[in-house]
Order: sequence, then structure tokens, then C-alpha cells
Amino acid sequence: MMRDRAAWIVTAATALTAMLCGHACELALEAHHAFGGHLAPYAHAAQGPAAELAVVGFAAAILIIAWRVVNLACGRMHQAAGLPAFHSLARVHPLALTSRVTGIQLAALLAVESCEQHLSGFHGNMLASIAGPGHWTALAVHVVMGALFGRVLWWFARYTAARTRQLVGAVAAFMRRLHAQPRAGILPGAQRASHPHPLRKPALLSLGFANRPPPFSFAFSA
Repeated sequence: MMRDRAAWIVTAATALTAMLCGHACELALEAHHAFGGHLAPYAHAAQGPAAELAVVGFAAAILIIAWRVVNLACGRMHQAAGLPAFHSLARVHPLALTSRVTGIQLAALLAVESCEQHLSGFHGNMLASIAGPGHWTALAVHVVMGALFGRVLWWFARYTAARTRQLVGAVAAFMRRLHAQPRAGILPGAQRASHPHPLRKPALLSLGFANRPPPFSFAFSA
């Protein structure tokens, strides 16, 4: 069971992306009248907001995960804690994760299509216009997309969870390098200011010349 908030956000954003890709593939098939399909009699105006919602979901998940990586790199969290988002996704069976992605995807498809029909003033059968006559391939296309995106998400989560230590180490090394660069530029000047050059003693020969009276001074004094 996934208990991490970022894991659910990533799963929902992946499902929305799968829905958008499946919807685009189905429209392409219907536009070419493949398998006897035809376009739905209403405009698909809700695809843009759905894409923006998916982008916002991915951005929120990335910010949450990046914040945790930085805290791990700075030592504010124990390394054993890892990244719960990817660890929880990797622990889920791939079939279960694929089922969750596909379920969220189909629910999002129904919600988006319902909004599009309402905005277009369509009063026909909602389900028939989505997966009925002329749209027989819609359900199969969306299930294939959900399975593909769910499997890719599981692979990515498993790969990242297995390399959390290397990722945190790389971020920590980058932060150390970033903090060391300004100091490297200020250090020489600081060294010159804090360690001034010692005063050199004049040579004995120069002291002798400096203490000699000016030439012919005895003549003027006479």
C-alpha cells in the first residue's frame, strides 16, 4: 500500500498522461476511420486543462522529492529513510500499480469526456459516445496505454529506489562544490589581508651609505 503523498501524486499525474496519450491515439484512429471508427460529435475542449493538471502534478511531485533529496544530502534526514515515494512505488506489485494507473486513467477519461459533452451541449448517450459504436477501439487503446505507463512508472521507481544513495551522494558533492567556489575566489584576498608581508630590513651597505655625511661637507664647514 502506498502511504507517501508524492507517490500518489506521481501515480495520478502518470494516469492523466496515459489518458491524454490514449485519447490522442483514439482520435487519430477515428480520424482515419480505422476499424470503422468516426469522430465524436462534440469538441474535445477539456484536454488542455487535463494536460496542465498533469504537468502541475509532476511539478509538485518533483518539488517534494527534490526537497527530500536536498535534506538527505545536507544531513537533516537519515540516509536510511531514502525516498519514500519511489520506495513505496517499487514495493507495489507491477500488476497492482498498473491496475491503479489504469483505474485512475479511466475515471479521468469519464470525467473529462463528461465535461466536454456538457460544454459542447451534447445530450446523447455519454458512454456510447466514448466506447460505443464507432469508438470500439477506445477502451482497448486506453487499457494498453494505462498498462504501458504503469509498467514504465514501476520500472522508473524501482531503478531510482535502488540508487537513492548514489543520487543523494551526487547532490551532496554538487552542493559542496557549489559552496566551495565563492570561498575559492575570496580566499587569496583574505589571505593577503590577514597575512601581510613582513617588513624587510634594509641591507647593511645601504645603511652605511645613508649614514655617511654628504660629500665635501667638511669643505663648507671649514
